[in-house]
Amino acid sequence: MGFAAANVIYAFANTILVMIAARVLEGAVSAGFFPAANAYVSDVTTVENRGKAMGYLSMGSNVGFVVGPTVGGIMAQFLGFRLPFIIAAGATLFTLLLILVLIHEPDRQDAIRELDPREGPSLREVFSCNRKAYSVLGFAMFATMFSIGILEVAFMIDAVVRLGITPIEIGAFFGIMGVVMIFGSVVFGSISDRVGRTPLIVVGSFIGTIAMFMFALASSFFGLALAGLVLGIGFSMRGPAIQALIADLTHPRSYGAVMGAYGAVSNSAYVVGPLLGGYLYDQLGTSVVSLIIAAWVATAGGVAAWVGLPMSTKPVCEEVQTESHTEKGM
Repeated sequence: MGFAAANVIYAFANTILVMIAARVLEGAVSAGFFPAANAYVSDVTTVENRGKAMGYLSMGSNVGFVVGPTVGGIMAQFLGFRLPFIIAAGATLFTLLLILVLIHEPDRQDAIRELDPREGPSLREVFSCNRKAYSVLGFAMFATMFSIGILEVAFMIDAVVRLGITPIEIGAFFGIMGVVMIFGSVVFGSISDRVGRTPLIVVGSFIGTIAMFMFALASSFFGLALAGLVLGIGFSMRGPAIQALIADLTHPRSYGAVMGAYGAVSNSAYVVGPLLGGYLYDQLGTSVVSLIIAAWVATAGGVAAWVGLPMSTKPVCEEVQTESHTEKGM
């Protein structure tokens, strides 16, 4: 309902303050929706198939990432900017209906189902059992969303002003990147189930670095599209692997809380990136500096993942979880 309401507000907004209010509403709703979706997938999967499942979840998001900007760009070009938001609101309400009909609380493992919800370890206990890995995952997630925030604001403005990109070309750009992510998310998620999460996170981060430099050097729609293709590959490698590794390290009773905490990290990056990118563009008249900053942040995320993340997908907090349950049972 919140997403639908935000889109209706976008459609009829006539001031920047109204647009900001709609964005705030959209952000508040996404803060609850996406962690819940990730927690649900974590509940119904195991370490052996979680990467692939997270890939399918990402694929679903990426279908919207393709269809939305592509169709929206075409409609905005010929029918105005308001109609796409009305259609998006209708699609959101239809999705709500499907969720109510098709999605039910998962049947957890017997041992987990029999526990009192209060018997799971606290969020502090979960993070303390592998503080280094959880911290690195938070930074890797921040780096990923920071780059997207820079791209969607500073670079898109620069592309329109400097390169003369049209709404249709913007839609095509996001369509190309989204198609890559649709197929890449499932493929790389499956690979992470076999070879581990960390290699995908590391390589995907460095590919993201290359993509940011390619955006900075782009001088035509072809260069823009090629950079988007490379970024789509890097994002596909990192996204499902990060979400799967978070779940791998976490006690099932804490999935929701932990995913919510990482959702806050992701959203904070999506605040900092656009604000910083927009400010630097206003001051410098170009997005190049913002893109270089995003490239270095992505590189730092890759190095941190290389050094700080476990190579095994086996949960490392089993002893803490067992001790927590034993102590509370006594």
